[in-house]
Amino acid sequence: MLRYAGNLGVSVAVFLTVAAAPAAAQRIDYHRVIEIARVQQIATLQMTNDALLMTMSIDADLRSSHLRSARVDFDRNLKALRDGDPALGLPEAVDPQTLDGLESALDLWTRTDAILRSGQARTSFTDEELLDIAGQGQRIRDGIADAVEFYAGEAKASQMASMVNVAIDETGNARLLSQRISNEFLMIVHGLQADRYRRQLIESIADFERRLNGLVDGDVDLLLLPAPTDALRSRLRRLQIAWQEDLEPLMRRVIDGGSLTPEQIAEAARLNRTIFDETTVAIGEYRRLMP
Repeated sequence: MLRYAGNLGVSVAVFLTVAAAPAAAQRIDYHRVIEIARVQQIATLQMTNDALLMTMSIDADLRSSHLRSARVDFDRNLKALRDGDPALGLPEAVDPQTLDGLESALDLWTRTDAILRSGQARTSFTDEELLDIAGQGQRIRDGIADAVEFYAGEAKASQMASMVNVAIDETGNARLLSQRISNEFLMIVHGLQADRYRRQLIESIADFERRLNGLVDGDVDLLLLPAPTDALRSRLRRLQIAWQEDLEPLMRRVIDGGSLTPEQIAEAARLNRTIFDETTVAIGEYRRLMP
């Protein structure tokens, strides 16, 4: 679908294309919906500009051609924002405020389009018509703005859900790694394939620390943002401290070939269980952030 955008004397082609897909199988791309809605807002300004330039006999034929195609496209896309269009990736508007705004915009558009058709046939517009086109265009943009506002909110909610899902997954990975670390640690202290499990323990510790640090401070490669709430950050930071000051030194001792007393082994198991429990609580806190 071709759109043009620009100032009074300039037109820029803007292509809005999307592969057709069954509505039920197509996930809503909120940013695309917002883009299409905003292009329609721009189109109301462009059509007003075309009417003005046509009236001033500036590139009148070109402006008339632009206006003709713009009217057809705008009519289709505005209705698609209300009714949905799988080919454009647009969902049906169901939010009451969004629907009211689009219905209002469509009512105004019907009157505006009649003025545009009449003036285009004459290749000129009266001052009163131009004022009507401009004024109604602003009100149409206001109606479309309701849709933009709603879908922007949905996009933010979707982004939060995505962020939270990644954090839940990586917290779950950290929890799994804590138990792998415990297993490898115990295999070493029991002398069962100690060299093999030392190598694995080194890798598990590196993976665990990366995830724990990423959950606190963020990690671009893991798609982790910093802990989103003070409560989560405090909890995860306490885990960092417990790991670094209490549990990791015991792990490093067995990696380096040192021995531990039964009490130290029991303490390591207790600390590891605490990390397991705290990561479980953290997952629950992340889930409560889901919209």
